[in-house]
Amino acid sequence: MGILDALILGILQGLTEFLPISSSGHLVLAQHFLGVDQAALDEAILFILVLHLGTVVAVLFCYWNDITGLFRSIKSDANKDENKPDSIPKKIFLMFLISIVATGIVGVPIDKFFEAAFKNPQWAASGLIVTAVILALSLIAKGKGGIGTVKPATAFLVGLGQGIAVFPGISRSGTTIVIGMLLGLSGKEAARYTFLLSVPTIILASAMKYLDFIDEGTLSIPVGNYIVGFIASAIFGVIAIRILIHILAKGKIAGFAIYCLIAGIAALMVVG
Repeated sequence: MGILDALILGILQGLTEFLPISSSGHLVLAQHFLGVDQAALDEAILFILVLHLGTVVAVLFCYWNDITGLFRSIKSDANKDENKPDSIPKKIFLMFLISIVATGIVGVPIDKFFEAAFKNPQWAASGLIVTAVILALSLIAKGKGGIGTVKPATAFLVGLGQGIAVFPGISRSGTTIVIGMLLGLSGKEAARYTFLLSVPTIILASAMKYLDFIDEGTLSIPVGNYIVGFIASAIFGVIAIRILIHILAKGKIAGFAIYCLIAGIAALMVVG
């Protein structure tokens, strides 16, 4: 993997992590079409995790006020405004915990299968078609609630969706946002919840994968490539978040379903 490949993959990760078109699916397909060798593919999971950490930086940048508000809410005794769209209630920490546990229930038992799927472009292409179906469901969502209205059942189902989206080609942001919308959240607030949730989720997942890697893996990709990919992922992640929030405000997220369907079918025809 050359430094240009790392830059391309970092840009793809940043854009597709938040736009509901599956970062993992695009990375798997990009690695296939860029001709990344088998040794690099064996290390690809670690490289992808580094790119995901870049997108965590993007969330911290775009939602810094929300994140600091979360911690300010711990010190506050005022709960009367919890149901307002812009409020950050104390209970959100519990909701995040419920979502993360639900993600683990799905993701941990089938973790090794997902790792194998990351080397299979056919699986990634098929996942894009599944994402298209999920995004189309947003057309029937009429939610208008704010992040303060998230209930344990909603948090659990969003977490399950996040766990399923570990599969390459299935968009994490698309899946969790649509689930939130179907369960009563507005598109913007569903995105707010899922992006904030991504911070602890990605950090925990990355830590677990790194522990696996240092026991079994070898570093074949130059360190400089990791740095380039990380920076590109962070910068383009910020761009993608701002684009998606604008699109959600206009209620047009279902438009991405057309792209995912076409991309999935085209990829299947090429790699199949």
